[in-house]
Amino acid sequence: MKAPRGHWLLGHIPHFRSNPIQFLNACDEDVISLRLGQTALLLLHPDDVTHVLETSEHRYSKGRAFQYGRQLYGNSLLTSEGDDHRRQLQSIGGVFLKTAADSFLTPAEPMTQQWIQRWKSQPTFDLWKAVSELTATISIQAVFGSDFTPPWLPGVVTNDRVATNDRVARPDGSATRMTNADSFAGRQIAEDFDTAMDYVATRNFAMINPPEWFPTAKNRAYKAAISRLNLAFEHAVNRRLHGAAHGGFLSRLLELHQRDPVTVPMLQVRDQSLILLLGGYESSATALCWCLLLLSRATPIRDKLKTACRSRNIIDSRSSDAEPLESAAETLISEIFSESLRLYPPPWLIPRTCVENDRLPTGQTVKKGTQIFLSPYRTHRDARWFDSPDDFRPQRFALQRSAQFRRGSYFPFGMGTRHCIGESIARSQAVRILKTIYSLCDLEFPAKEWPKTKPLLTLRPELPVLARFVDS
Repeated sequence: MKAPRGHWLLGHIPHFRSNPIQFLNACDEDVISLRLGQTALLLLHPDDVTHVLETSEHRYSKGRAFQYGRQLYGNSLLTSEGDDHRRQLQSIGGVFLKTAADSFLTPAEPMTQQWIQRWKSQPTFDLWKAVSELTATISIQAVFGSDFTPPWLPGVVTNDRVATNDRVARPDGSATRMTNADSFAGRQIAEDFDTAMDYVATRNFAMINPPEWFPTAKNRAYKAAISRLNLAFEHAVNRRLHGAAHGGFLSRLLELHQRDPVTVPMLQVRDQSLILLLGGYESSATALCWCLLLLSRATPIRDKLKTACRSRNIIDSRSSDAEPLESAAETLISEIFSESLRLYPPPWLIPRTCVENDRLPTGQTVKKGTQIFLSPYRTHRDARWFDSPDDFRPQRFALQRSAQFRRGSYFPFGMGTRHCIGESIARSQAVRILKTIYSLCDLEFPAKEWPKTKPLLTLRPELPVLARFVDS
């Protein structure tokens, strides 16, 4: 079980704090024993991945890894366990799948067009800031309707209803004025998510954590961010209860709550709303950033993509079908995005805790209480499962080839019952955004250096990454 040599006293904690990706790249065995202040194993073999996440998932819980983010995550689909998770999937997951395609996909193309116009006039811009602004705007509207529409979005088509200038359409066709406070709240939501996620990621790998009640600067900033997120949620709920707003996934959750407040209490409405924002905004922005960066270094692939996009420069923004789209451009984008997720999966590390003694397919015994880590980032880059694993080769995801992947060797959205229920939505949204970009323009990156990774809750690029839109 080979791993980089740890500190004589602190074990591998310094590695995880300073450069966890470098540490993962140096691991060259299927099962790595980690010294993290408690018993821990890093599992990299696909058979062990499948065992923990799918075939024997009842023996593993999300456990301690999520204890520091409870104020952010709450008791949501992300964190719930066992029967509670199954109940949430049944009551809320079904509603999400029925409504999310329309909420997340319908605005993707018109919003991306307006987003391009917003940033095209700038000589350069920060890629992460710009892309996260786009995905946050789509996610905020999908969850909260038009409550927090940003000022740069002069008109958005949603279900054939249009919000223009400072007026936001209601379902009955009337309009309500969007205030400057609403615009600011949309930006503040994204900033508060960043603050909260940075805090949680830092505490997960810190050697010593002061209690959350202790008034450190980071504790105060985290509490303030959570407080503002809660206030944004309460604001949106109150507007709906008083008939001043409607729409978004929040309205559907409130309907469930009003029908059955015991099964779907108001606190769970809050938790599911915020966790859906987190998944729709953070992971999508991370994945899109790396995809755009990889395309910038792959000129033949990018040229082929632009040709395909512009040969049929039509996107049906009215369609709510979340199934993979069939045009040549969309098929190519799907392969490109899948390969980008292989190289830079947003969830670079997946934690679990063993809740009963177990034996892995590779033969390793696991005692109850052992902390388990799975790494999509590291397993995806194993030459046993992928030829030239560090190369960007979208063609490996052609249908006839991807079917040959070993189960458990590719899991950017997890596996088993904890598999991300929004995978098809995320993929289809990425297809629409990327197709819109390369139908209209191209991206350049002035810097010659490849950005370093910044492993937080997702695997972001180190900031800033300067980019600019160009006509081509």
